[in-house]
Amino acid sequence: MTTAMPDLPTPARRPGPRAPGGPGARTAARWAAALLAAASLAASSGCNVLRPAAEGAGEVADDITVTSPAFRDGEALPLVYTCAGEGVAPPLRWSGLPQDVRSLALVVDTVDAGASGGAAVHWLLYGIPAELPDLAEGEVPEGAGQAVNSSGQPGYHPPCPPEGASANGQYEYRFTVYALDREITLPADVGLGEAIEAIGAATLARGRLHAYVAGEPG
Repeated sequence: MTTAMPDLPTPARRPGPRAPGGPGARTAARWAAALLAAASLAASSGCNVLRPAAEGAGEVADDITVTSPAFRDGEALPLVYTCAGEGVAPPLRWSGLPQDVRSLALVVDTVDAGASGGAAVHWLLYGIPAELPDLAEGEVPEGAGQAVNSSGQPGYHPPCPPEGASANGQYEYRFTVYALDREITLPADVGLGEAIEAIGAATLARGRLHAYVAGEPG
C-alpha cells in the first residue's frame, strides 16, 4: 500500500452540518449539499493508511509549534471562521521548522464526523514557501495550490457541527502544518487522495493547533 500522511484520516461521508439560525444557515445548507454531492469522494480516494514518510522511519516528529492570533489551542473557533459567520480561514503562525524543509502544507480536518464515522477535510493547502512564517486571515500564498476537499471543491470550507449535534457538544477541528522535504507539484484541483499521498511521502515534521465548534443551541 502506498505510504501516506501520518494521522490524517481518509475523508468519508458525514451527515450534512448546519449552523445556528441567521446568515450562516445558508452557508451550512450549501456545505451539506456539497458533501452529499461528493459522497463518492471517499471511495475514490483509495486506502490511505497513514504512515510516516519512509517505511520504518518511526513516528513523525511533532516539532512544529502552530498558533493563531485569533484563538488559543483548545479554545472555541471564533464564529467568523465557521459556517455561522463569514467562513474565512483563520490566521495561523508556526515556528520550529526542521533545517532541511523545502516547502510546507496545511490540512484542516475533523475526526468528529458524526454517527456515520470517518472524517472531513475542510482545507488542504500545499506549496507554501518554506520561508513563510504565517498565513494572514483568508490568505492563499502566491504559487500555493489547493486540493479538492470533502465538499468536492478546492479551498477552505468553514467548519460546522454535525447535523443533530448536541447543544452541549464540542466538535474538534485540527489545523496541522507539515514540513516537507521537497516542493511538490500537483495538477490544478488535485483530488484529496492524491494530495494526501504526495504530502505524506514528503513529511519531515508537523505541528497541530486544535479548536472546537459548539453544537447548535436547542
